[in-house]
Amino acid sequence: MSDERERILKMLAEGKISVDESMDLLDALGGAPKTESTASVDTNTGEIFDKNLKGKLPKFLRVQVNGSDGENVNVKVPLGLLRAGIKISSVMPSNVSTKINSELNDKGFDFDLNNIKSEDVDTLISHLSDMEVNVDSKDGETVRVFCE
Repeated sequence: MSDERERILKMLAEGKISVDESMDLLDALGGAPKTESTASVDTNTGEIFDKNLKGKLPKFLRVQVNGSDGENVNVKVPLGLLRAGIKISSVMPSNVSTKINSELNDKGFDFDLNNIKSEDVDTLISHLSDMEVNVDSKDGETVRVFCE
């Protein structure tokens, strides 16, 4: 990987530039062609809408665990990380993505990282908006997994 690409990815990782800015810079260096996104962002609220998916996409995956002994866990994961990961994977050297694919296959994940597209992630995220997992144990512990 060139020094320029490494510097761009480092700035992205440090939060100095956005994913879109990093993609523009990588494209200027001769990176992967940019795909047309059907998503748009409401600049007032920051909510993401998708023209093809007809509605607002969730922004976070939430995991909440309330223990019977008073110990609680509340995890909020930005779903934008999925989109950023897919964009970063498009500029990975082939030997790195081959190794990642091999490791994932060894762990039972049967997919090729190189074939995932940004619009596939948007579709996945739209389906996650309907997902809800609620577990209530008889000793008073609860687990909730949902998107918001």
